[in-house]
Amino acid sequence: MITGRYNVNVKRMPSLAVVMTPFPHSIDIDGTLAAARAMMKEHNVHHLPVTSQGELVGSVSRRDLTVAVLNDTDDPPLGKVMQRNPFVAAIKTPLDQVVHEMSQRRIDAALVTRNGKLVGILTHTDVAKLLAQALRDQFPTPGDDEIA
Repeated sequence: MITGRYNVNVKRMPSLAVVMTPFPHSIDIDGTLAAARAMMKEHNVHHLPVTSQGELVGSVSRRDLTVAVLNDTDDPPLGKVMQRNPFVAAIKTPLDQVVHEMSQRRIDAALVTRNGKLVGILTHTDVAKLLAQALRDQFPTPGDDEIA
C-alpha cells in the first residue's frame, strides 16, 4: 500500500491524476521572462505551461529561462524561449506509459489534459516522490517515519 499523498494500492497502477500536480500555474505566451521567473519563484515551481487565448501552446522551465538570459542580451519574448509541442498526456493515459515516454524523451515534465484542457503537470519530482514512497512501503526500515 502506498500511503501519504498517493494512498493507492501497489498491486494496481496509480493513476496519473493521483500522482500529478493538479491545476498548475500557467503563463500567457505574451508574458515576459521576468514574469515567468517571478511566477516560478513565487509558487516554487520549475515548469510553467504556456497558453495563448486559453489554449496550451508550450511550456517553459527554469532551465529555458536561464539559457535564454545567457544566450541573448535582449529580453526575448516568451514565445521564442518556450518549448513548443511539449509532451501532453490525456489524464486517462496509464502512468507507466507517461513515465516511460518522459524517460525516452529525457524530459522533466508532462502536461496533463482532460478534453484538451490543462488539468495538471507530472514532473520528475512527482515521480520521484511516488517511487520513494513505494520503496519505503516495500522495504520498511526502522525510522522511516522520521525521513518524511
